[in-house]
Amino acid sequence: MLTRSATMSLVWGTLASIGLLACAGGQPARADETAQVTPSNSSTSETQLTDTVPGDNAAGATGGGTGNGPGICSRADGRIIDCNGPDNTVWNGSCWERVFFDSPAAALVHFNDGDLPYAGADDTDFWAYYAPGGHATTTGVIVICYDPDGGPTRVFWRESAAPPPSAAQLAAAAELLLKVRLTAPGIGLFPGRLDGDDSGDDDGLVGWPTWFWADAPGDGVAGPLTLSTSVNGYTLRATASLDDIVYDTGDDGHTVTCHLGHEPTAAEKAQRADPPPPCSWTYSQRGDYTVTATTHLTIAWTGAGRSGTVPVTVSRSGHYHVGEIQVLVIP
Repeated sequence: MLTRSATMSLVWGTLASIGLLACAGGQPARADETAQVTPSNSSTSETQLTDTVPGDNAAGATGGGTGNGPGICSRADGRIIDCNGPDNTVWNGSCWERVFFDSPAAALVHFNDGDLPYAGADDTDFWAYYAPGGHATTTGVIVICYDPDGGPTRVFWRESAAPPPSAAQLAAAAELLLKVRLTAPGIGLFPGRLDGDDSGDDDGLVGWPTWFWADAPGDGVAGPLTLSTSVNGYTLRATASLDDIVYDTGDDGHTVTCHLGHEPTAAEKAQRADPPPPCSWTYSQRGDYTVTATTHLTIAWTGAGRSGTVPVTVSRSGHYHVGEIQVLVIP
């Protein structure tokens, strides 16, 4: 909450910028007119946030994403910009905004002699000028929005007092939007198969490379999956894509990191692979193994001038029996 002195300074700057200093009973410019205001302690820093959480000092914008730290704020052209602006404002994708007046009574500014460099200005009613229908509208707020390049500051009425969604809200919404669509692919392997029977036909073989691949991968794993939704009136766009699949072979902690891999062809199945394929593991002892495939994905999101990522993992496990071929040599 700004003090009266700070509020009057801001109001006075608004009126001064549109040439109403000498006009008694003047009205502020409408939202579609230029109303140049120089915000106090103005900053156009465009450094990427690292240790701070965007919106920590601004109402409604607390917390960072659940992914790679705080969400990053950027302009429409992709340039990074501070999420927090002057006078406790928050970046909304095009300018730094905050609620200027939250009621018709607050929007009626009474000037005292001490507020003016000289006497002669009357009260100024921002609500009557900006709210649709003037005082016939009793809800909503008057918002002030600073241009980071020092261009005309916008003042306008808005139905909701809610500020732009924070990075934490957007990250959570992106995860909720996509995570339910992301499932672990099946574990394809050869020779043998997971959770086979005891006939021996489903066994792996000692000394024979076991191929791994993603069996029937779904959306987001086989290819990027993009969805959109609305958060507090702002469009959120989120895309899930595959990073890698890590196979825990169950053999003394050995893991194999792959992408999708591929099922071997008939020709490749007909003989022992030499050298072993990249996405494979060669078991040296017969036995029962638990194979676990952990799929790592990243959800990249953008919205309200912010962007960030959320890591997602899904996994699947199965039983794999490895047998051994006995060669009988008859003299």
